[in-house]
Amino acid sequence: MTTRRIILNRFEIEKLIGQGSMGEVYRGLDRETNKIVAIKALKQTSNRISENIERFTREGEALRRLDHPNIVKVLQSAVEQGSHYIVMEYVGGGSLDRLLRREQKLRIQRALEIAIELADALVRAHHVKIIHRDIKPQNVLLAEDSTPRLTDFGVAHMGDLSTITHSDTLIGTMPYLSPQAWKFDPPDEQTDIWAFGIMLYEMLAGRRPFDGDHPSALKQAILNNPVPDIHQFRPSVPPELELLIGHMLEKDPSQRILSMRQVSAALDNTLRNLKQSTSGPYLGATTQPLPEITRNFATSLDLRIVKEQQGYSAQIRLPHSTQAEYSMPFQMPFDLTSLRQRRRQIADCVKQARIRRLSANQELQLAYGFGTELFRSLFQDHMLHLFRSSRARLPKGERLRLRLQVPPELELVPWELLRDPEEQQFLALMPDLTLQRAAQKLTPVQPLQLTGPLQVVVVLASPYSVDYPRIQLDRELRRIESALRTPIEQGQIELTVIRGPGTSDQLRARLRSPVHVLHVLCHGDLDDTRGSVLVFEDVDGGVELMNGGKLYTLIRRQMPHLVMLNACLGALPDDQDPLSSVGMRLLDGGVPAVIAMQFELAEDTAVELARAFYAELAAGMSVDNALAEARLYLASSDPNRLDWSIPVLLMCSDNSKLFVPLPAPQRSASTPKFASTPVVKHDPQRELQQLWNMALVAHVTRDWERALKLFQQVAAIQPNYEDVQKKLAETHYQLSLPPPYRQALAQRDDGNWQGALEALKELERSHPQFQDHEGVRAWAERHQRRDHRFQTARLAMLSHEWSVAVTALQEILADFPDDAEAAQLLTQAYAEWQAHPSQTRLLQREANRSSFSTRSPSKSSASPQQTVQAMIEQGQYALALDILATMLTHRQSRQHAAQLASTLIETRAVPLSLRMRAAEIATQVADFRPGVCELEPAWCSFPAGTYQIGSQRVTLDSFQISRYPITVRQFQRFWQDEQGYQSKQWWTSEGWAWKQETGINRPYRWGRTEVMVGHLPIIGVSWYEAMAFCNWLTYNRPSQGLLQRRPIVRLPTEAEWEVAAMWDAQQDQMRPWKPRPGEYWENNLHLQLDQPTPVGMFPEGMSPSGALDMAGNVWEWCSSRYSDYPAGSGRTQFDFSPNEIGPALRGGSFNTPSHQSGWQARTWYFASQHTQTSVGFRVVLVPRGLW
Repeated sequence: MTTRRIILNRFEIEKLIGQGSMGEVYRGLDRETNKIVAIKALKQTSNRISENIERFTREGEALRRLDHPNIVKVLQSAVEQGSHYIVMEYVGGGSLDRLLRREQKLRIQRALEIAIELADALVRAHHVKIIHRDIKPQNVLLAEDSTPRLTDFGVAHMGDLSTITHSDTLIGTMPYLSPQAWKFDPPDEQTDIWAFGIMLYEMLAGRRPFDGDHPSALKQAILNNPVPDIHQFRPSVPPELELLIGHMLEKDPSQRILSMRQVSAALDNTLRNLKQSTSGPYLGATTQPLPEITRNFATSLDLRIVKEQQGYSAQIRLPHSTQAEYSMPFQMPFDLTSLRQRRRQIADCVKQARIRRLSANQELQLAYGFGTELFRSLFQDHMLHLFRSSRARLPKGERLRLRLQVPPELELVPWELLRDPEEQQFLALMPDLTLQRAAQKLTPVQPLQLTGPLQVVVVLASPYSVDYPRIQLDRELRRIESALRTPIEQGQIELTVIRGPGTSDQLRARLRSPVHVLHVLCHGDLDDTRGSVLVFEDVDGGVELMNGGKLYTLIRRQMPHLVMLNACLGALPDDQDPLSSVGMRLLDGGVPAVIAMQFELAEDTAVELARAFYAELAAGMSVDNALAEARLYLASSDPNRLDWSIPVLLMCSDNSKLFVPLPAPQRSASTPKFASTPVVKHDPQRELQQLWNMALVAHVTRDWERALKLFQQVAAIQPNYEDVQKKLAETHYQLSLPPPYRQALAQRDDGNWQGALEALKELERSHPQFQDHEGVRAWAERHQRRDHRFQTARLAMLSHEWSVAVTALQEILADFPDDAEAAQLLTQAYAEWQAHPSQTRLLQREANRSSFSTRSPSKSSASPQQTVQAMIEQGQYALALDILATMLTHRQSRQHAAQLASTLIETRAVPLSLRMRAAEIATQVADFRPGVCELEPAWCSFPAGTYQIGSQRVTLDSFQISRYPITVRQFQRFWQDEQGYQSKQWWTSEGWAWKQETGINRPYRWGRTEVMVGHLPIIGVSWYEAMAFCNWLTYNRPSQGLLQRRPIVRLPTEAEWEVAAMWDAQQDQMRPWKPRPGEYWENNLHLQLDQPTPVGMFPEGMSPSGALDMAGNVWEWCSSRYSDYPAGSGRTQFDFSPNEIGPALRGGSFNTPSHQSGWQARTWYFASQHTQTSVGFRVVLVPRGLW
């Protein structure tokens, strides 16, 4: 190759600047932009040219997927005249390796700054399932401003796209290889975490922690030697940094720090602490002594962040005080670029913590770290003292009102996550504090003295579009009306609802008369040209995007005092215009108060938030107090929730008391003959209107008795008022129905087919003669089939069974032609099916049907069971299941159909979607697999011996463990026993006290249709309930001889659980196991099923001993204390108090990410925790003398 060559008609090659075994790197010039670039060219002389081409192609693909400021950007990749090129941005500051050779050891602060940016880059890579596999200083380039860039993704592992890794080949650079890489284990995030720890140690100590004269010596050092004390090479390394490196370099990956996100958060905290310790609390700034203000306290604090010529300053003042403002320098703990990255991480955390409640520890820690950094930056010295003293001296029942004013570019910061590290509590969840964001200029607004009802207008919009799923508008409306029911009935509030096509036109018409509160419920989105937008309906029912400016134009003539935007991202500005959010546009236009959402908002959260907020607002609370109570209501249901931080209160009013409502009417037994107050002139027509409104609220909320009474009063005054006669007839009809049927109708209106089927089941029991329920039953069964078919389709698409997915989605659309989600998935599945005709089974099934119908008479006369068995042996599973489904309709063949279907649930050759269908067929009768529905579990046996548990060897006695988690049917036997929940003898002392105090007599959500499926794992049980079941089962198993010699049933210790998950009897050793590439081996968050699956459905994840579901599906209680691992993991804890560090849980669940579940997954919860729908248990059997 010669210099000054032009490639791709654009890039001019200038000179060689580096080379390796696979390629050469040249400095070049982009002739279109006149910018310097780096050009990487593949060597053509390699002996492994085909493998190198694949690596080269993969590096280009990896860099295209990654868009991060600390990862080298790829500009173009192409093949020209047989030569392969990747054109990248030019990073001209040399490599980190070159810097280390020159300086040997980096300054600690400099090392942390580099490490933090690289950790953030790896967080991004891991998020898109890319493992670098070759982290080392040579692969870190430094820009001219010293910003690091990660490069060389040539050996990166990109999920199932990696095909060149050989089981006997070391991938990466030897001194940086993890112990698992030396053992040729598959790569995962832990691979990069180990190498990153080696590199961080090297930056600080000037040498690597492990070395050897030859590869075998290096391998032995990495596998066996402890990490050398870094203080012998660098005494000034902070202890927390030494501890972090130790966690990153744990030999056992299960003991290693879980993710690069946690590494990044720990590095951030360390750098922050280092700066404070070296530069004082203000990073070297001077403070103004202000003794007078710190001796005061206030019930309201205005805290302003002001942009200065050099950075920012934080100012605080006491409202209505003559004190001068107190000011101090303020430094954000991160720059604006990393702020956007942090915000995306936080948004993901909020979403994940809602989906995976129990397993949200990682998300919570990230939120804790973020909020703590903000707090420490903002509250220092006098400011911190004033904050604490004001709270400490608040009058009883008062709240401190904290009002933040920030520059436009800092509106991106989720200030609602401010967290006090001393109290270990988020400010927004403190019961004595409210948090609001204020406009730069506050407007004096007096509370509106109402002379009539508070006018609340609710706008509901959910257009038909494949881009936006339908919202359950009726349910939201009922919740709001229920919360406002009393003030509506008392005439204090008048509710108007706008919904359907032409949202903006309807709103414009309604705004010709006064509106006090505007509530908008719709989808929110980010538009490339208009910032955040609301998704309204146009006149045809399609999408109309409404930005903040357009909405303000609509409402400016009748300006509401409060606007609540129950829509995603209404408080999120775009990068170009910090004030482009819908909420800020309205605030800028003069709306006194706006509540908008800064992250994606789940529909359930929107409903809960609106109901709690309006209930408090209607009770006379100020808007900030009402929102504070609503946040506390959301957080109270689960300590791991973060969605309470989504709403943002924006205020341009200096008074958060917006309304003075009409007083509630006073009721008295008698009225004085001579009243001392003036006679009030009554308006009969207005009173009739209020009576009608009260009746409509009772009708909508299904309070039929009250609705009847109110409608009768309206009819008595004016028989033809509105459609009162029609409403009376409808109410009479509802009251004539059996209560369970009314409940079924209500569940249908809410879109809850499970609840409807439960109500119909109760109807059949209590009113067997009632026959007019077929319409509701048909509706519920249609929606049940729809959900099951969706589940089948999603599983089929995951396993690339495109024809199965197409069939299931076509069946959905046959019943629901307007289902946009099904139509979108069908388009995708059909395209994949056409693109992969060799993978489809549809034509094969048709051919099978054809060949089956043309068989000889002697063969076609075989019994259905024999026919199905033959099809199963031939691998014709889909057709076999079609016949089994038909057999279910005949009483004489139902049991045979269920027995045959049961055999397919654990058959590895059967695609996952068809296994799910087999489970559905089996459960129509019973699951006949041994140990699933019968009381006696199936057992896996383990001999006494010493086993490697984590980093310790633990001696165990012989034991047996149940092959599956305990199922609903097995636990149901305990619950149905009169002595089960009611007999103290089965319960631990703490458990019985807890049960007596709470009154709990069944598992959480027990009785729901979706839960009461016999072969599902039991969920929603506390540790106490699991222990009670074990004690009961010990004495209720099928006869095992003399009672005093029967084995004991109990929960497994952590060591027993881990042995069951990993011990290989044939090799007589603990062996981590993984599935073959492309297999789905556990029910975790990756499958997005959002619920447990029947036990044993993932035979790919079977442990070496034969135990199933040790990974995913449900977390499993153990009898060991979480903190005793690993040395004490073999000890059984007989009881736990409700509030101490509780028992361990193992294995992950359906709502745990794949990289956090499996045999190594551990967490803990309080023994009294009863409401976790992802927690179950399995049991062990031990000789009585060993208990």
